[in-house]
Order: sequence, then C-alpha cells, then structure tokens
Amino acid sequence: MIVKLILENFKRYRGKHEIIFKPGLNLIQGHNDAGKSSLFHAISYVFFNQTPTLGTTTYALVTHGEQSMRVVLEFIAPKTGELYRLVRGRSSARSSASFFTLMKYDNRRREWLPLLSSSRGGRERELRIKLSEILGFDKKVFFNVIYAPQKEFVNIVRGGSEVKRILDSILGISAISTLKQCVHETIRDVKVKVQGMIDIESRLREYESFERSFKERLNTLAESIMRDEVSYRQLMKQLKFHEERHKLLEGLLSRVNKVKELRNRVKQLEAAIEQISGDISKLCQKWGDVASVRRMLLECQNNLKAIEEDLRKVEKEIDSLRARREEVLKRIGYLESTIKSRLQVSTKSRCPLCGQPIDRELIESEIRMLDRERHQLKLTIEKLDVRARSLEEKRTSLMEKREKLLTKTRELEMVLDQMDELIKRIDEIKREKSSLSNTVTSEVRDIASALAKIADEQELLSRLGDLDQIEVILNSLYKKAWKLMADTKSQLSAIRSRIESMVKERKEIMKQLEKVQANINRLRRELQTIKKYEKALEELERLEKGLEVLEEEFRRRVLTLLAERTYYWYRQLVSEPLYTRVVIDPETYEVLAQPIGFNEPQPVRSFSGGGHETLFALAFRLALAETTGVRDFLMFDEPTDATDSRNRDSLIEALHRASHNFNQILLITHHGIGREISAHIINIKYDRERNSSIVETA
Repeated sequence: MIVKLILENFKRYRGKHEIIFKPGLNLIQGHNDAGKSSLFHAISYVFFNQTPTLGTTTYALVTHGEQSMRVVLEFIAPKTGELYRLVRGRSSARSSASFFTLMKYDNRRREWLPLLSSSRGGRERELRIKLSEILGFDKKVFFNVIYAPQKEFVNIVRGGSEVKRILDSILGISAISTLKQCVHETIRDVKVKVQGMIDIESRLREYESFERSFKERLNTLAESIMRDEVSYRQLMKQLKFHEERHKLLEGLLSRVNKVKELRNRVKQLEAAIEQISGDISKLCQKWGDVASVRRMLLECQNNLKAIEEDLRKVEKEIDSLRARREEVLKRIGYLESTIKSRLQVSTKSRCPLCGQPIDRELIESEIRMLDRERHQLKLTIEKLDVRARSLEEKRTSLMEKREKLLTKTRELEMVLDQMDELIKRIDEIKREKSSLSNTVTSEVRDIASALAKIADEQELLSRLGDLDQIEVILNSLYKKAWKLMADTKSQLSAIRSRIESMVKERKEIMKQLEKVQANINRLRRELQTIKKYEKALEELERLEKGLEVLEEEFRRRVLTLLAERTYYWYRQLVSEPLYTRVVIDPETYEVLAQPIGFNEPQPVRSFSGGGHETLFALAFRLALAETTGVRDFLMFDEPTDATDSRNRDSLIEALHRASHNFNQILLITHHGIGREISAHIINIKYDRERNSSIVETA
C-alpha cells in the first residue's frame, strides 16, 4: 500500500510537493491537464524507471528549466507490513542515468536503513528483484493489472496476440505452454537421436574392426620388441666386454708410453752424467783434483789471515801517529798564541791586564824559549809525517795483497763449490737413473704379464720380451678391440633405432586404440541411451498430449473464472445490467458479452453508449487482480471518462465496495463525484503564477 509520494521538479510539479495516501478509495480530482496522471507516472517511474507514455526516456520527466528531479515513494509491504522508502531521480542531461536508493524503516531504532543503492554499486535488475520480493508482483503485473492508464486500459478487453501473450504470462498459462514446448523439443531431439541409432551401430562395427586390427598389430610389435630387447641385452654384454678390453689395452698403451718416457729419461740422465763428468775433468785439468783445490784454498785462507793481522797492526800504528800529530799541532798552536801575546806586551811599559810594570828582558827570554819549543815540535811533526807515509805505503801494499788473495780464495771456493755440486749432481742422477731403470724393468715385466693374459695368438706371445714389440702387439690388439666395439655399437644403434621406431609406432597405435575404444564406449553408451530414449519417447509423447489437454483445460477454467468474475464486477459497476453473461474468446482473448435478447455473445468493443466498453475493461481489471492475487493497491486513470452519469455513480460505489477487497484504490477523475464515500480526496490544480501543478488535500 502506498503511503506517501514526494515530487521534486517532476514534470509540471515544480519544486517540492508531498502527497499522502490512505487505505481505501483515494480520489485524485482536478481539471484536465492539471497534472493528475503525473502522480501515476511518478509511481511507475520510481518503481520501474519508466512511464506508460514516455517509456524509458526519463530525461523528459524533469521540469522544464530545472537541472534535476527526484521522486520519493513510501509504501507498506503487503506480506510483512514493513514500511519502505524508494528514492529515484536524475538530472536533465540526456546522457545521465537515473539513480535510486531503497530503504527500510527500523521501528526499534527509528531510522531508515539503506538496503540497495545505485551509489553503492546496486543495479536496476537487483532493484526489480528486491521489489518483486517485497511487493509480490513484477513490472508486467504492475502495467497490465495494477495500473490502468488513461484511454489505454480498454485495449485489454479487445484481445489480440499481444494481449494473449501478456495474460498467459500473468495467469500462468504460458508456464504450461513453455513446458509443452520444452517437451516437444525434447521429443524432436530424442527422435533425431533414435533415428541415428542405425548409423551408430554401423560405426560401432567399424570401430570394433579397427580395434581388432590395432590389437593384432600391437601383439606383433610386442613380440618384435621382445626379440630385439634380448638381442640388445646380449650385444650390451659383448659391448661391455669389448669396452673393458679396450679400456685395459688403452691403459697398457698408456703405461707403455710412460715406460718409454722413463726410458728416454734414463738416456737423458746418462747423457747428463757424461756431460757433468766432462765438466769435472776440465776443472781438474786446470786446478787439479778436489784435494789439491782444498789445499790451495787453505793456504790462501792462512795467508789472508796473516795479511789481515799485519794490516790491523799498520792501521793501529797509523791511528797512533795521527793522534800524536794532533797533540803536537795543538801544542804548536798554543805556543804561537802565547808568543803572539808576549810580543804584544813587550812593546808596552805596563801590563794592560794587571797594570804592573813589565820586565822586557824576562819576556824576551820567555819568547825565545817558547820559540825553540815550537821549532822542536815542528821537527817532530815532520818525523811523524815521514813515518805515516811509510806506514800508508805498507798498508796499501798489504791491501793489494789481500785483494789478490781474496780474489783467488773466492775463485777457489767457487771452483770447489762447482766441483762439489757436480759430484753431488752426478750422485743424484745415478740414483735417479738406477731407480728409473728398476721401474722400467718392473713396468715392462708387468705389462708383458698383463698382455700375456690378453693375447690369444702364440705368435704374439713369443715377442713379449721387448718393449717395442709389446707396443706393436698392444696397438694391434687395441685396433682390433676398437673395431669390435664400433661394430657392436653400430649393431646396438640399429637395434635401438628399430626398437624406438616400434615403440613410437606402438604409442601411436595405442593412442589410436584409446580413441577407438573411447569411441566404442561412447557409441555403446549412446546405444544404451538411445534404447532408454526409445522407452522415454513414448512417455514424452503421452506427456505432450497430456500437457496439451492440461493447457486447454487450464486455459478454459481460468478464462471461465475470469469471465465470471468480470461479469460479477460488471454488475457491481452498472446501475442496470444490459448483458446476461460474459465470455472470453480462448483464441484471441477478446471479451465478449451477451446482450439481453441475444442468443450469442458479442465483442464489447462493438457496444456504444453509456461507456460499456470502459465498464467492461474496468470489470476485467478487477477480476484479473482478484484472479492473480493482487490485493494491495490498484491505480485507475479516468475510468469514468466514457461513462454516463448514471453508470458513473454506480462505478464509484462499486469501487468503494471493491476497496474492501483491495487495501487501496487510487482513482483519477475530474467529475467531482464520490467525495462522500471516498476515504481520501486529493485535489490537483495548475497554478499559472507559480507555473506548477499544486496539491491540495481535502
């Protein structure tokens, strides 16, 4: 049931307008073009985002000159009695879309709780589903049962294919038709599958023949693979034997090469011994043997020690002479200084220091004595210089001798070291040669022993004593082993390729066999299914016939009930009934009425006078609402337009009585009738000064 409608800039309702609705009959009155139908348009817009006149072109619903509009509808859910509010609006721009918000009133918290909103990602389809759950009807029921638009709701009694389609959907007949169509299509599909059974049996035999041939080929391949695998294993054993022998021979050849290297090394050592012996001989020819060199070195060392001792004595004496000469030079310096000071004083009468009289004779005597001492000291200096030069010459001679002895000593030490090193090197080389010779002998013996176990030919065995002969035999056996190994590998490669080819072929055949077996299983299942289809086909055909009967019987009964209730409401709507019964054509769904004095029903659209077609259309709407269980609210736009005054009063009274069966009836009229019996009156007029429709509640 609708409780409140708020319009903001909707069509001719400029600004905000609030309309309250009450249970029972609500009359919406006003002059033509006042804006009465806009209320119903607003309800259809807020519910389903469309109107009966403009469809989904909703930008034209915005009041001219305004930027946006909004419609608020509060209604009570018929099943739960809960109060809901639905808000919808949009801007005047063509490219914009409508927005919506669905809320529920919480009595305990006394506030509106949002349920679904386009601002939170809600979509139009989700809103319609939610509204259908709350209201108990969908858009089709609303526009064909609840809402009867002005001058259009009579179309429903005129019948036609579109009316039949809509009514079948509303009354539930289309559900049976849909089920019948599904059964018919199922029967058609089943017949096609059953007809294909012959082809399936033929293909099944063909696939079974393929299966047998594939299995035979697989058995042949399995036997061939087993034979080749046995041969492969035997050749692998031979290859392993040849590889081991080849590896052994390769090892022996490697040992032979190492022995040859050792033998070459022995020869190199012998040559080195000869060379070193020659070097020693050359040294002996020049210096003598090692003992002679040692004696010469010892003599040189002793002489060097004696010269060193003499040199130390000479240097010590030279140092002593230098010290004596320094002392004498210092004394001479002192004497010369004293003589100089005495000479200075001898020319004066008094001493410049103490002022006493000077004895010149005494001073002259002292000067002569000091001069004599100075002269003696100079002679001593000369003697000391002569002795020093003699000692310097002796030291130079000793140093020359020492250098010669040092040179000779170093030469002798170097020669001795060279001789010792050569002798030591000869000893080391001899030891190394002896060790290598023993190793060569041992290796040759071991190689000959190992080769004796491998060689089969007695002719070869007789030549195992010589290393070169051993090498020749080994090379011969090595080449033979390599050839046998290469031949075996070639045979193995051929067998392996053959096995791989057969395995690959087997895999391909197995894949084909799996496909064939899958097809065989599928065809067998299809055959079993088709046999089941054959059994089900009869039942489906019986079901189709039953549904045809059910559809006709259900349509007959529903249309009969609808015709009876239409005639009932017709009698309620008119003051004096002019028709005895109502019939609905089951082919076109056109409403037929039988006038008094007629033997057959006639189409109601052929009647004129008194607005009987309109009355029958209204009666049909009420009957359709009853039949479909719509009991909440109905909306009729100007149903009294085409009726005469006598039937108009009866219509209002009938709708008043009908409001006891329906919670709420919204009726638009401009005749001013029914004010005494209506539950609520809403007056609509157009204010030219405000350029807007306005609402007045009586």
